[in-house]
Amino acid sequence: MWGALTGHSPFDDLNLPTARMSRWPRINQASYVDFKVFLPGLLLLAKGDRSAMHSSVETRPPFLDEDVVDFCARLHPDYKLRGFREKWLLRRLASRVLPSEVANRPKHGFRAQLAGTFLRPGRPPWVDQLLSVESLEKTGFFEPAAVARERDAIEQHWRRLRLARLRADVGLTAVITTQLWYHVFCGGGLADLPTWSPPAGE
Repeated sequence: MWGALTGHSPFDDLNLPTARMSRWPRINQASYVDFKVFLPGLLLLAKGDRSAMHSSVETRPPFLDEDVVDFCARLHPDYKLRGFREKWLLRRLASRVLPSEVANRPKHGFRAQLAGTFLRPGRPPWVDQLLSVESLEKTGFFEPAAVARERDAIEQHWRRLRLARLRADVGLTAVITTQLWYHVFCGGGLADLPTWSPPAGE
């Protein structure tokens, strides 16, 4: 696998117009990448349609109206971000009709905190099994030494919202879920967990 990926950059698969984007303000570059990468498959499908349709609800995202998106794309960056205050213009408009605690509520990331769930004392035994040197070497997807470094970063920073902890959270989430996927669907042997078997044919 590593040999097949040598020299390959996944960013090339996105086909981003990097030369043209380099002339844009940073916030517009970030928004474009969000639209291109996160919006269709993750935000709309996984976190939107899949959750809604599970409950037989059809959603209507008003901020994705084409006229709204076109208007916002033409706004100067200062109207979108003032210092560290995001959605500045929207919050100004919302403050006319909503209570201040609603219009100015701090933004919260939509993700689980791995450090507080899987790597604190009392964690499930299968977490350590999936992250063991033996399991990591069996799959061959991740370097055991690098995983150990990220775990150390979690233990040092899990009480504080630090960049090192956020990076380790995201990285270790990918490691655990990949190892778990391999165990369940590729023959087991990594942890004391059940594995999947295809349904018996007729």
